[in-house]
Amino acid sequence: MAGVLEVTSDRPHTDPSPARPGLPEGIVVMVTGATGFVGSHVVAGLTSGGIDVVAVSRNLEDQDNVVPTPPVRSVAGDLTDPGFVHELIGSTRPDIVLHLAAVTRPDRTEVAVAGSSGLGGYGGTLQATSNLVEALIATSPTTRLILLSSSAVYGQPASLPIDEQAEVRPVTAYGVSKAAQELVARRAHWAGALRVAVLRAFNLIGPGMPDNLLLGNVALQLIGGADGDHPMLEVGNLESRRDYLDVRDVAAALITVAAHPDPPDLANVASGHSWSGKEVVDKMVAIGGRAVEIRQTSARRQANDVLEQIGDARRLRCSTGWTPRFDIDRSLRDMLQTGTPPRDERSTCS
Repeated sequence: MAGVLEVTSDRPHTDPSPARPGLPEGIVVMVTGATGFVGSHVVAGLTSGGIDVVAVSRNLEDQDNVVPTPPVRSVAGDLTDPGFVHELIGSTRPDIVLHLAAVTRPDRTEVAVAGSSGLGGYGGTLQATSNLVEALIATSPTTRLILLSSSAVYGQPASLPIDEQAEVRPVTAYGVSKAAQELVARRAHWAGALRVAVLRAFNLIGPGMPDNLLLGNVALQLIGGADGDHPMLEVGNLESRRDYLDVRDVAAALITVAAHPDPPDLANVASGHSWSGKEVVDKMVAIGGRAVEIRQTSARRQANDVLEQIGDARRLRCSTGWTPRFDIDRSLRDMLQTGTPPRDERSTCS
């Protein structure tokens, strides 16, 4: 599980000239999943602007509240524990919560225990979000909650590009967990109990990408696992097409929405383009400068693979001015230079 690390150091590479957050100094912003793939970039962006950041991540050995590490207050704890979450919100009273924590790869024990729930081991995502929403309503109802969701909620789209009016019909347990997470948060918004904005991010790439994801695994193999005279990359399905977006652009979108006085309550975060797995892997191999054999294996294929997704992010762009800054070649190059993180990305929510 991802624990609380020294959030103010050893971060993945970010844009050398990040934009200032645009939030007033002295405001308290809580980031859950702060040491994860997205969270580390969000924390880096926030601290560049003098923001009081409360960085929340899991650390089973130390769940004792806030340890002052200016400009970040690092908190270790289990968001699936309602008592911990209520104490956390009550003691920090954040003005804004960026809720990024989620289960991304449950272990076999979690799947066996929670399989009957229909969430396939991803139930921690829903529990953590429910606890957070309830604690905010009870203790800090003026706090704004910004939730990072996923294009996985759309499943196989009926048409392209996908805008926010598209039907939510996930085909994976992960997608179901994100859709359920959205409903828990948006119910509070619809009831007038909490101000909530949901951002649905399309497929993330970029520096610090964990190796349990396809391109993170390819990067790992290119950097250190494909040795010998004829190195080989083992991959899954390369025919499906995805809308790939740099993690730093997603971090910027979250911070932009946090700083905006009236953001949309639901918006896609997407590049508006799609690439096949083969196109992206070929790009990575070319950037890596190594001649490799690419072998597709059934072991790496995923069930219920969606054929293509392209996101329509006009709502976010028109309402806040956000636009992607990193093209795919820059993202892949930075990813290969940075390498894969030495941490378990299965879950940052509990």
